[in-house]
Amino acid sequence: MPLVVLCDRSKVKDLHQVFGPVRRDLKKLMENGLTMIHKGVEIKLEVRLAFLLGDNLGVCEMLGMKRTFSSGFICRYCGLTNNELKTGIYETRSLNIYRSKQFYEDELKLVMSSTRYSCKFGITSRSCLSNLDLNIFQISPPDIFHDGSEGFFPKIACHLLKQEINSNSIVLNRINSIKWINGEIKIKKDLSLKGKGSQKFEFLVRMLEMFPTWVENPPQLYLIVRRIIFKVFSPTSFDLDGFDNDLAELSKQYRQFEILTPKSAFRRALFGNFA
Repeated sequence: MPLVVLCDRSKVKDLHQVFGPVRRDLKKLMENGLTMIHKGVEIKLEVRLAFLLGDNLGVCEMLGMKRTFSSGFICRYCGLTNNELKTGIYETRSLNIYRSKQFYEDELKLVMSSTRYSCKFGITSRSCLSNLDLNIFQISPPDIFHDGSEGFFPKIACHLLKQEINSNSIVLNRINSIKWINGEIKIKKDLSLKGKGSQKFEFLVRMLEMFPTWVENPPQLYLIVRRIIFKVFSPTSFDLDGFDNDLAELSKQYRQFEILTPKSAFRRALFGNFA
């Protein structure tokens, strides 16, 4: 059921006002369901708002959670802070998807009752969807393209380029000669990638064409990433043995090479369902 909401955000600041009409329609639909007749039999289908996917800043605003990926970052999936991410000093904790709706309501009351209260789960205000009988912790799964292809995958590609390229004109010529499926991607002076998520993802998986020696002897980081990508995306791969070890090794490599970013904290939530 495609829905489109258009508004001038310079004039309409409150998302409760923006999504008010949609929220009312969804609430009515969730309460009444959809009724249809099939071969003379009346069937009622239950309807729920399952997931909220999109740009992280927009999703966080709709959820009523912190909208930052700088020093004030708090992972909405596990509560990891930016300082914990950088230092690696933190206690293992469960993902927020296992927290109850009542837990969210109790935490929200604390947030709304005092401006001094700092919620360690990143809650800042009531969600514009909260009156739909939803558990806010459970409706915003990671987006493989926003958080992977536009998040930590390009960081890995940039790091590998810096480690391997060494201003090698032969490698640069190889990159320039590649016929890109998703369009040509730009490489900045600092070797970071500029382009769409699909272009960045293609660049990463096609780095073997830039460095042919990797076929026999790839960097450990690239080998791990390719194994993870294969296990996640291959429709015929059901052997997930060692997947947890790959994720743990990826985290180790991130810290070793100091390429940690807030979106790298999403790895556990992004791939956790596959483990």
